[in-house]
Amino acid sequence: MAEAVKSGNEAELVRAFDSSLSLSRAAAADPILISRLVAIAIAAKAMTDLRAAMVDSPLSAETLAAIDTSLDRQSRWPGFEICMEGERAFGHDAIQKSFTDDGDGDGRLVATAAASYLGDPSGQSGAMPGVLGASKISNVIGFFVPGKKETLAMADELYDDAI
Repeated sequence: MAEAVKSGNEAELVRAFDSSLSLSRAAAADPILISRLVAIAIAAKAMTDLRAAMVDSPLSAETLAAIDTSLDRQSRWPGFEICMEGERAFGHDAIQKSFTDDGDGDGRLVATAAASYLGDPSGQSGAMPGVLGASKISNVIGFFVPGKKETLAMADELYDDAI
C-alpha cells in the first residue's frame, strides 16, 4: 500500500487494500484465538495505511467506491464464538491428557502428564521450572485438586462466559 501511495497508483492501492482484507478474513475463519488476533492486526494495519493514504492526498470517487466495495465484501468474519469453541476443544484435550480417566467418568490430575503436555517431557515447564511434574511424587497433588469432571465444568464455565 505504501508503494501504491508513493507512486500515486490508486488501482494498486485498492488491490493491496483488498488483498490485506482478504488475508485478514481468511485468518479470522481459523478457529484459534491467536489467528483471530492476527486477523485483527492485519485489518488494523490496512486501515491505518488507508487513513494515511487519504490524508496524503484525496482519493478519486472511483477509488473510494472500490474501497467501500472491498470493505463490504471482506469485513464479514465468522462470529468470535468459533475461536472460543476451538480454544474449548484444545482445553478439553489438555484436561483429558492430564487426568487418569479415559473419558467416561472422573479422574485425578497426573502432574507429570500435565507437565509433559506443556512441552517438556522431563517435567520442566517453562512457566514453573522444577515445580510441576519434576518427579512422580508430584502426582500426589492429584488428590488435593479438583477431579476431571469439576475441572471440565470450570473450564466450560470460563469458555461460556468468554463467549
